[in-house]
Amino acid sequence: MSDLQHVGGAPIVGREAELLFIAAAMKRPGCRAVFLIGAAGVGKTRLTDECRELARESGMAVVSASANAGSARISLGALAHLLPPASELGDLHQDLQPAHLLQSARKSLAAEAGDRRLVLSIDDAHHLDPVAAQLVYQLVSVDSAFLIATLRTGEKIPSPIAELLLKATVDRLDLQELKPHDVAPIARDLLGGALDGPAISWLTATSAGNALFLRELVLSARDDGTLVPDPASNVWRLQSGRRPSSPRLTELLEHRLDGLSIDERRALEVIALAEPLPLEPVEELLGLDVLDALDRRGLVRVLADGKRLTIGLCHPLYVEIIRRAPMNLRQRADLGALASAIRSAGGRRREDPIRIATWQLAVGGRADPEVLLRAALAAQLGFDDHTAIDLAGAGLQQDPSADVRIELLLCRGLGLSRLGRFRAATPDLMHAYEAAQSPVHIARSAIRLAAATLERDGDLKSAITTLDNAIVRLPEGPELVDVRLERATLLADAGFPAAAADELRLVDETGQPPAQRIITALARGSERLNSGFPLEAIDVADAGLHIHLSHPTETTTYHPTSHFLPRILGLIESGQLDVAERDARWIQQRGAEERRPIAQTGGCLFAAMVLLRRGQTNACVKAAEEALTTSPSDNQPYMRRLAWALLARAQVLRGDVGSAIASLREFDQAPHVVDGFGEVEYVLARSQVRVAGFDRDGARSVLQDALADAGTRGNWRVTMNVLDELMHEHLDRDAAARVAQSAVRSPDALSQARALQAWSMLKGDLGAHGDAATRFLELGFNVRAAEISARAARDAKRHGDGRTAARLERIASLAVGRMDGVLTPAITGYTAAVPLTDREREIASLVSRGATSKEVGVHLNLSARTVDNHLQRVFAKLGVSSRRELRAALGQSTSE
Repeated sequence: MSDLQHVGGAPIVGREAELLFIAAAMKRPGCRAVFLIGAAGVGKTRLTDECRELARESGMAVVSASANAGSARISLGALAHLLPPASELGDLHQDLQPAHLLQSARKSLAAEAGDRRLVLSIDDAHHLDPVAAQLVYQLVSVDSAFLIATLRTGEKIPSPIAELLLKATVDRLDLQELKPHDVAPIARDLLGGALDGPAISWLTATSAGNALFLRELVLSARDDGTLVPDPASNVWRLQSGRRPSSPRLTELLEHRLDGLSIDERRALEVIALAEPLPLEPVEELLGLDVLDALDRRGLVRVLADGKRLTIGLCHPLYVEIIRRAPMNLRQRADLGALASAIRSAGGRRREDPIRIATWQLAVGGRADPEVLLRAALAAQLGFDDHTAIDLAGAGLQQDPSADVRIELLLCRGLGLSRLGRFRAATPDLMHAYEAAQSPVHIARSAIRLAAATLERDGDLKSAITTLDNAIVRLPEGPELVDVRLERATLLADAGFPAAAADELRLVDETGQPPAQRIITALARGSERLNSGFPLEAIDVADAGLHIHLSHPTETTTYHPTSHFLPRILGLIESGQLDVAERDARWIQQRGAEERRPIAQTGGCLFAAMVLLRRGQTNACVKAAEEALTTSPSDNQPYMRRLAWALLARAQVLRGDVGSAIASLREFDQAPHVVDGFGEVEYVLARSQVRVAGFDRDGARSVLQDALADAGTRGNWRVTMNVLDELMHEHLDRDAAARVAQSAVRSPDALSQARALQAWSMLKGDLGAHGDAATRFLELGFNVRAAEISARAARDAKRHGDGRTAARLERIASLAVGRMDGVLTPAITGYTAAVPLTDREREIASLVSRGATSKEVGVHLNLSARTVDNHLQRVFAKLGVSSRRELRAALGQSTSE
């Protein structure tokens, strides 16, 4: 216990073992961090306070920070005191970039430590914003600081912090609820005397072992007379009939706050609204006596932050209770006075300008637009676009200079675009584009306006015109390269790979900075995909994503998830459905967590594409309908068109032609857009709905027109999918010959399977059809496998080749068993390919013996209508249209 006896003047009560564990970790070679993890109120903050004191006593340099829900909305908000002050801002386009802010923060920490080991203490690290979390990750990874951080159980943890937890150099300490034998000494310390048995039992049961519950319960019980000292023995006893009716912490907190004087309540409100606060101006504004009274009641705590003392509330739940009420006039006046006091003192601390700007905005005053821009850019760098939009909007209301105004417009416009709100983003981006004079502003405004135009309306011509006008205005230099790369990206995404390749040839990729390498990868990934090289597209997308994630301080128009568009489509086109679905679900979940509908919708659509090819039609319909729900109705029309196209294709597979026609009608009513993202699905939906409606000539016409158009654009992705459809659905031998040749051009697994089907068709080899079906089955393309094998099995039986037919039947049965509700003509036309359910077998058996629907219903406790519905599905599966035909077919099918 020698290591603990000097900490805070007395050993910590109830957590001695945990403090010893942390003390040993700070001294152990190779250990770089300790995370204290537990529920709210378990005692993490108190233990962290003791750890900081222990580190200082050991000669270490200590820097502390406290994150909360408010600071999480501003990048580097919890670590604002590590940022350079506004007075040190130099070049707007450099010093406001988060990369420079991170470098400055690291330098500041190094200067703080000097020759000593640096200990960085962060309370509630789960509230760190992405940029602050990345900084902490960097500091710990390179051993620039020893980290002591608290995390609340059940809270979402930033990705960099989650990665730290997995490192072997990081210790994790899960704080459990206090045991009964710990309650008595803690209560004794708080009250200054022992407690009798009933009092200890009541505290143990009521607090449930939670340290904060226990502390607040003891203090409240002391204040309201529930616990009173015996004058003779100085033992605290529980008074009969005085026990609170509920142990909930919030009730205890509110009960304690109700007893404050007017001045104490005012002080507590000011601190809650603006914590952590420098102690000196707070003392001047509120009075030392009031603060001392709050301290004695255990409501506030004073911490050393470098050379400055700060004051804050003891627990964030106090803050939540006070902030529930709207800000009143007195609170506004107090915040304004604090801002004036800190500004009068020179605002020397790095966090002071941001603090002052935030308070000024809160009370309806004027804030420094450059400071707001800096915070907005940092938020955008951490992909917190919601906060960036708010901060940029606040900055625009502060009468900024012309250059700062353009930057704020671009920041807000980009944030809105990333959230899929392109129509709302357009006015900001248009204003910035019209006001732009410098090459930097001309390029950035043109790029963002063009991207929003294409995403909003699918208007490629207008988007390209915007970029071409910028190219005319720009001199040779990096800005011109940026615009050309954006032009290539839009052309590739819109399905014009040949034009995109021509644009990329104008760009020298030697020595590109990271931001240009990111955009080059996006352009080239889509170009390779639509040029018919899905494996190359995947490699390029993976490389681009790696660059994007490795340079988090690079500001680009695109979110890192943009790289998944060519990646997932490349996975689908190369036959890697399992990986494609995993990525799609990840994007869908990430979009929901980040409140980014554009990503959530994209993930749903990618998943629907995979499910469609597997023949899981119910799940496909659900995913497509969810995409329609999450996609905005007035933006990104191509996403809604794609959802309707996927719905139509799934409904065709289910034999629901009426619904498919209705979905295609919705598709046709949506605005026509230029889009390479869903072009394949568009074409196949049109042709397949026509086939289902017995219009094969119309279907072939749709495919032939698409083939000609794709050829003029050099779009091999569309070309190969159309040729494949002509070969498979329309048995077109010329198309089969071209598909067979494609295997040489594209060595991916799906192209090889298609080529195998083409060769088997051209040679008339039924056994090779089985090989092709098996290959498709292995890839998860169950619909294709079932249709190939069912057709070939029928032909084999007709030719008397029983062995080949039996093999093909097994493949068909396996494929159908993996699907859900697929009833295409190729499958339903062959009985052995469609197994009946147990209930369907029961009904079919009874009907084949002459029972009526009513008689079957009585026997199975079903209504006659339900029996008829089951019977219709039996007819569809077995390819029969009457009870007589059912009796003829059932002898074989029910024995399968």
